[in-house]
Amino acid sequence: GAALVGSSFSPINPFQVGRSTHRQLQEVLTLLLSIAGILGVADILLFIRIPDAGPKKKGSPLSWRTVVQTPMRNREFRLILGYWATITFATVSIGQYVWLYLLDVLGLSNLQASVLLVGVPLLIQIAILPYWGRIIDRVGAKQSQLWAGLLVVPGAVAWLGFWPQVWYLGYILVVISVLGWSGMFQCQMNLLMGFSGSRRGNRAGSAYVATASLVGALAGTVGGLAGAALADCLQHWHGSLFGLPLSYHSLLFIGSSALRALALVWLVLLVRSSSSDRAMARRHV
Repeated sequence: GAALVGSSFSPINPFQVGRSTHRQLQEVLTLLLSIAGILGVADILLFIRIPDAGPKKKGSPLSWRTVVQTPMRNREFRLILGYWATITFATVSIGQYVWLYLLDVLGLSNLQASVLLVGVPLLIQIAILPYWGRIIDRVGAKQSQLWAGLLVVPGAVAWLGFWPQVWYLGYILVVISVLGWSGMFQCQMNLLMGFSGSRRGNRAGSAYVATASLVGALAGTVGGLAGAALADCLQHWHGSLFGLPLSYHSLLFIGSSALRALALVWLVLLVRSSSSDRAMARRHV
């Protein structure tokens, strides 16, 4: 509930900024923050009733060295971590520049941009999530992660083909990318749960989650700074490619899609390392 209310900031804020007074905007944001806070507290309180079984066998406390080294000794986890870091860098680096491209370059209204970037993707995710769950159950999270990774590659550069006359051509690729992101989120959750489980005597499971969170945060920070630095250096640059006007937004989009494609190398190595996943995938394709 809190996440749903939080996502409403994106479509409401631009609309309010463009059409409402400062006081009206302040009242809307105050209401949303209050609702999100109440739902967030309720969400936490609901977990109190869930029993926490804990590990079946309690041993001596783990050292910091063991906690840090355990995830990094797992080759499959290192490959997944490399992919997540690369894809996070590629995604965060274009962040707000998609909004700026639609508003400043293409001249879309705040409401139009919000529908395209927030409204439609959320509806697609709601519709497609059950299907990704079935795919993961049948072929496994590793293989599904590779398929989802392929789908998200054109998502950034697709905006270069989004023009009023032929807007649907570029947006089709954006929609395909949204389908991939929906599956990627589910695959990440399944993979992390698999690594962090306490089965087979694993006593440092939470270290996998902590390591993934840390690396993701670092990659996002570096990606955001890199995108901002590039945008600042090339803010007055303009060019063309096959008659298509280019700006610094275009370079960021092309770079993001290129990194997404390169990141697939991590997933290919991951899938190749598991023969059982490949055999299962061939049976169900």
